[in-house]
Amino acid sequence: MVSAKFLVASALALASPALAVYRIAEPNASTVWQAGSTVTVRWYDDQNPPVAGDAPVEIVLHSGTDINNLDRVITIGSYSGSTGTVSYTVPATFVDGSAYAVSVGYSGVQNFSHYFSVRSNVQATETKSDATETATATKTDTATSEDSTATETSDATETETKTKSSKPTSSVVSSQSTKRATSAKPSQTASDDAEETDDGEDSGAASAHLSTIGLVALSAISATLIARC
Repeated sequence: MVSAKFLVASALALASPALAVYRIAEPNASTVWQAGSTVTVRWYDDQNPPVAGDAPVEIVLHSGTDINNLDRVITIGSYSGSTGTVSYTVPATFVDGSAYAVSVGYSGVQNFSHYFSVRSNVQATETKSDATETATATKTDTATSEDSTATETSDATETETKTKSSKPTSSVVSSQSTKRATSAKPSQTASDDAEETDDGEDSGAASAHLSTIGLVALSAISATLIARC
């Protein structure tokens, strides 16, 4: 893909006296850089017109999908224009992507390469992912609140149930106590009546015995008196 800046530079060259420029030969549209590896950057003088002397050039790496406003990633270096080729080690921290370009700058004019790719284990971070995590956390908090409410309701129900069920138990105990107290009294009264009956029987037996003795004594006295007569 040819950048807008490249097209603008070309248009200016056609509309005014030709300017000597350098152009990027490598990387090109089919180039793939591997993060952490050493790559080659090549440029050349397009000879229209030839560059006068051995002017310095600046090689810069850019990225971005807006060809009219590419981001400056890193300056690869400044070199003599006649050098034409440099080696560059791609940082391992570069983000994986396919919107990279290299520019060569000379005398205030920049020419860009085609877009090319960089392969890396580093992936771009999206803001959308953070929003999703926040929504998940909010949902978890709501679920926790509902669980807490359900637990409190369950505890309250259980407490109320225990309170209601304790009343019949108390009544049963009181009833059993009353029955026990009531049944104890008849047992004690029966014992007292039995004792009184025994005492009456003993008294009657003693009276009968005394009457028998009295009769025997009278009979003996009467017999004695008759014998004397």
